[in-house]
Amino acid sequence: VEHIPWNDPANQVRKRRLTTSTGWRYLQGTGKVTGNLIGGCVEVLDWLRGTVLSPQAHQFEKAILFLETSEEGLPPHALERTLRVYAAMGLLQKLSGILVGRPGGQVPIETFSDYDNAILRVVAEEEGLTHLPIVTNMDFGHTDPMFVLPYGVRAQIDCDQQRFDILESAVVEAEAVHRNVVQE
Repeated sequence: VEHIPWNDPANQVRKRRLTTSTGWRYLQGTGKVTGNLIGGCVEVLDWLRGTVLSPQAHQFEKAILFLETSEEGLPPHALERTLRVYAAMGLLQKLSGILVGRPGGQVPIETFSDYDNAILRVVAEEEGLTHLPIVTNMDFGHTDPMFVLPYGVRAQIDCDQQRFDILESAVVEAEAVHRNVVQE
């Protein structure tokens, strides 16, 4: 991924070079699972851990965790450590599935499988969660092209059809929002 400093106003309209997607990887799991989307940038989630801004344990219950790495190029061993913390906190065991964006930063495509191996080492080998659907190399996060995952909405992973669907609208009607604000 091309890194363009966003704090330079001239770069706000500059298009970034796209990195061709090599396709999503369905590492494990069978059938369909659903859950509310929860997650974000691994580094930011780590910074928030233990604060009032951190997602609460109950939010991980039957959720689909999505993780992406920043443009700083978090190495696979750091992702592995974060997943171990989630396991120690009992969060991995609560999940319906895990989605992982393509590594952000100047991470070479040929090393993407190192991230897959780190994820499987923790989730499948260490925690024995071999049933937990895991999809990696997805086009969200600090990558181009990218799509946006709407936080908190219901989604589905279909491992057999190798499909991911967002099941709810990520937006609400302006009139409904106005009614709620006026009533409060």
